[in-house]
Amino acid sequence: MNEDTILGIDGTATPTRHSNGNSSRSAMLRFLPLLKPEIALAIKERRLQVSDKTIHVTNVPIATLTTVKVFNDDNGQIIGKGNISKGKLESGVYFALTAIRVLYGVGNDVTVIDFAAPPAILRNGEFTLRINGAEAITKASMECFQAAGNANREVGTFYLDNPKLIVDQEPIEFNIEWQTAAPANAYLKVIFIGSTITKS
Repeated sequence: MNEDTILGIDGTATPTRHSNGNSSRSAMLRFLPLLKPEIALAIKERRLQVSDKTIHVTNVPIATLTTVKVFNDDNGQIIGKGNISKGKLESGVYFALTAIRVLYGVGNDVTVIDFAAPPAILRNGEFTLRINGAEAITKASMECFQAAGNANREVGTFYLDNPKLIVDQEPIEFNIEWQTAAPANAYLKVIFIGSTITKS
């Protein structure tokens, strides 16, 4: 099934499931009815396109902590540290979230840490995702990010059965709680994986 089928002959999006129904691209196409009609028309006319995108924050210190708010007003677009400002998408940017990756590392310099799968102290915790002014995932087990023994999953990655649309200029909250304090110089890297709409 191609984009024209999904968008409709007049450029109006219809929520038809794409042949690759779990891809971030098809998720964004299914979200088009929630966006301005001119966006769907621009995609049909090839003036806009759906593109792969990640939102990531690397410098998330968790030493001695048992809770952390990953996205906040201190987030900045700095190479090696993150690509989102103040925990919000820029005006006019929309994001179809299809997977979340949480990685863990320890070191004195966050820019050179070799991040890996989260350890047991984190996997025994919980996370909450709040987007668009409402909770999208509430107190889910961090065990979602355990990929050991599953060759089909990337390390530390949770694939959403129900993709989420994140709209512009709304605070993104991804909060994690666990029981045992993390060691000194411990950091998290959090990556939201999905698609956005860009100029062709």
